[in-house]
Amino acid sequence: MRTLHRPIVVLLWVAAAMATQSHVVAWGAWNSVTLASGQQLKVRPILVDGRIKEYSTGAAHQVTDNLWVARRVFRLNNALPDESPKGPKWAWQLDGWMTVSSASGRISELNMPEFNPLSSQASWFQDYAAYCGATEDATVHYMVVFQLGKRKPILKKELYGQSCDAPKWQREPSRVTFEPAGGGASVSFVVHDGIAELQSRQ
Repeated sequence: MRTLHRPIVVLLWVAAAMATQSHVVAWGAWNSVTLASGQQLKVRPILVDGRIKEYSTGAAHQVTDNLWVARRVFRLNNALPDESPKGPKWAWQLDGWMTVSSASGRISELNMPEFNPLSSQASWFQDYAAYCGATEDATVHYMVVFQLGKRKPILKKELYGQSCDAPKWQREPSRVTFEPAGGGASVSFVVHDGIAELQSRQ
């Protein structure tokens, strides 16, 4: 009876080893595409174990040894039902951000509150993203700091302006500065231990 258990033990060990095996994540070559809006953009594929899983644009940010965040771009079929010849007519669209894990091989879209793919510019530091966002009807704008792993932003303050460039980060102490477009007063927050505290207005 003992000999019958040995193959089972070996199979379980192999299965456990495969489950903990890392995946190979690679970034493909850059290509120029035209968005549906007419804007020119450079995109590149994200490959997991040699297969294209997603497309990204801009610089990816490495969070840990095996976790990255990247700006997502996707293709939308723009063909009409009665168009000939039949087949997809791809239109490129900007999207939000996604995480890329080489440990699990998984790519997951991030739900970043109030992030607008057309106007928000996220700036990453450690596992924090700072950006200016807005409600769906664009009537209220916010300064936002989002932390990976948290459902709610650690900062969401109304922005007295319609937009801002990518916020600027500093170390020691960890600080982020928002500069509203149109010459509005800049606002800085100290970020630590999952909270953001107002530091100054200039």
